[in-house]
Amino acid sequence: MIKYMLKNVHFAIVKIGEIMKLKPPVSFQGGKQRLAHKILEIMKARSGSFDGHPFFDLCCGSGAVTIEAINNDEQFSSYTMVDNSVWGDFWESVSNGSFSTKDFHSYVTMMPEKSMIKEFLEKLSKESPYGEPLSHVYKYLLLQAGSFGRKHIWIDGGEWKNTSFCSYWQPTETSSRRYPVNPMMPMPGTIEKRVEGICKKMSGLVSGVKLDVSKTTNFPDHAIIYIDPPYLGTTAYGGNIDVFKWAKDVRKNSYAKIFISESKPMEGKMSWCVSKNRTKGNISGGASGVSEWLIEF
Repeated sequence: MIKYMLKNVHFAIVKIGEIMKLKPPVSFQGGKQRLAHKILEIMKARSGSFDGHPFFDLCCGSGAVTIEAINNDEQFSSYTMVDNSVWGDFWESVSNGSFSTKDFHSYVTMMPEKSMIKEFLEKLSKESPYGEPLSHVYKYLLLQAGSFGRKHIWIDGGEWKNTSFCSYWQPTETSSRRYPVNPMMPMPGTIEKRVEGICKKMSGLVSGVKLDVSKTTNFPDHAIIYIDPPYLGTTAYGGNIDVFKWAKDVRKNSYAKIFISESKPMEGKMSWCVSKNRTKGNISGGASGVSEWLIEF
């Protein structure tokens, strides 16, 4: 009887652990949430071990790879997350504890019913990103979640760029799809819960920096570096980097292991296909999508 009870207790703990796992705040094109475990598996196999190595997650975006590593309790000696977009501001505010879940909640409570969300986000995107401290970060999380096709949104010249938003779609009698499609992914309440979990777990654990990655070329020799830049030939969402030139510059100064995400392999370098061409979710209709490759430089 006791043995049976212990089995049930263990099962409950596992289930609770699954529920409490961190997730990136929002979805967007190029995010690595679906592929993060494969990327980490390859990097770990090629590194032998993560134990004691500092990890640098560059062009980190929503932080899917770092989040996966933390969920897996990988034993990196430190985590550094760098991005030059609003994501850099987000991770910097999480790491230093300045992100206010209370202030973000006030934005979430302003969200209207589903049918009115697109109109609300369109209006929000026409306003200045700035105002109260970190207001551009709070607004960005909501705008990006509602972006049509999950396209990247950024700030340039004090204005939001690349903004178009999803409508709340409901099936008709002739629709092949029988379920409604929400105008945001995820919805505001879910974003809030994810952000709360991130702030609670990652504040003080990670070091977040807003910085132009191309200007960062000095790393410890035992570092493990992962970089996920805008792919060649795709929208640069407010910035760009010649990632292979950057990697060569890093190699001049360090023996750090460098892993690069790209849409195709690199001749002469170890490359792994982590995902074949995907058309699902591609807003270009007949386009074939892109492959996802991990390159060891």
